[in-house]
Amino acid sequence: LDGAEKVKLYWNVNHDESSVKFALRVQATGWVGFGISAGTGNMVGSDVVMGWVKDGKGYLQDRYADSKSLPSLDSSQDWHLLESSEENGFTTLSFHRKFYTCDTKDNKIEDGSVRVVYSYHDTKDPDISDDSTFLYHSARGSRTLILLNVHKKKPQLPAQLSHFDLRHNLTIPSRLTSYMCKPFEFPQPASKHHIVKYMPLINSKNLGRVHHMLVYGCHSSFPRSNLSHVGECTDKNMPPAIQRCSGAAPIAAWAIGGEDFYYPEHVGLAFGDGHGPRYVVLEIHYDNPQNDLGVYDDSGIRFFFTNKTRQFDAGILWAGWAPISAMVIPPRQEEWTSIGYCPSNCTRLSSLPDKGINIFAGMEHTHLQGIKVWTRHVRDGKELPEIIREEHYDFNYQEFQVLRNEVHVKPGDDIIQMCKYQTKNKNYPVVGGLGTTEEMCMSFLLYYPQVDLAKC
Repeated sequence: LDGAEKVKLYWNVNHDESSVKFALRVQATGWVGFGISAGTGNMVGSDVVMGWVKDGKGYLQDRYADSKSLPSLDSSQDWHLLESSEENGFTTLSFHRKFYTCDTKDNKIEDGSVRVVYSYHDTKDPDISDDSTFLYHSARGSRTLILLNVHKKKPQLPAQLSHFDLRHNLTIPSRLTSYMCKPFEFPQPASKHHIVKYMPLINSKNLGRVHHMLVYGCHSSFPRSNLSHVGECTDKNMPPAIQRCSGAAPIAAWAIGGEDFYYPEHVGLAFGDGHGPRYVVLEIHYDNPQNDLGVYDDSGIRFFFTNKTRQFDAGILWAGWAPISAMVIPPRQEEWTSIGYCPSNCTRLSSLPDKGINIFAGMEHTHLQGIKVWTRHVRDGKELPEIIREEHYDFNYQEFQVLRNEVHVKPGDDIIQMCKYQTKNKNYPVVGGLGTTEEMCMSFLLYYPQVDLAKC
């Protein structure tokens, strides 16, 4: 959870029992804490568990952070200790909790991004009967994770797999935050192949600096002469074709805390023989809080593929409001809602097959002002269950969510994209556009079978 990797979290989801089993391992011998925030990433408002190991015995307490002080003990103890240990300077606690407990002081564990919090004391355990013995934390922090929207079981991969890498080769800028872009030419085999998995490749010296990565598919008109460029994605000297591609249609995404992405066993992302993108842009968000100089990085993403193609080609549908300047969000707004429509006539008159398409994963996307994003599904005027939701949208954590159940979209269905923004810190309107300081409202939906419908 932290850049120094002193705090590690592991979890398993049991959808049948609506519960999550967590294991928290901290490089400390004092008390440790973990919790689900109210969506802000702040400690106040968080539903937390605090535990420790003393004289070989593990302790765990369900608490609620209602102020900037020691969280209060919850009258309903809904976090349950399973195992505990303290060895070689590490404290490990295993515990579980229901998604929803009916306790008003417990925050729900929800689909989409969840902002978790952590804290610990390096050496001191408290007395279980005396809150005054809880010493002030040695460190604390927060991290955004996707806890629930993952594969129930990892899909089985073909026995014979090949791979190719897209990696940066640069010096990380000596400032807090930077977005670096580099274009690549995708492999172009003579026959169709399927990408079935991708994984992050993080330089071991930069585990705390590589924040998230995105690979965008570019338009077929992308000039090959731009392949030699690398630099800040929004720099004025960056070629326009790279700027247009960055922030457009992602085909891969990873953020801190994320794992490898697997396509379903019957679906693959096609490339070769005229399929898939020819050119892509790798964007990496770097954090360099110490402004270190001369830090080299070669992080990137590895794509695994096979020539044994699967039953279906995956498609990517960009649904929502295109990033155009007609989109205007007024300044100083607590909340402002924008709505993008993929109407029934689009899905009816497009190349959707009679049986429709099946959405298996998706990623919501706005820029810096977005705070909540969700995708609605309507058929014959009747509202169906939402396709995907980000109740606590975090621009700095973007990953595809694997849907628990595939969503079937028929010709004539409406897809409605909803985005809420906050501009309290803005003195001027925010307009639509591809730039990070501009805005957009969209969802990238992974589906099969692929059809000739990329945007709606």
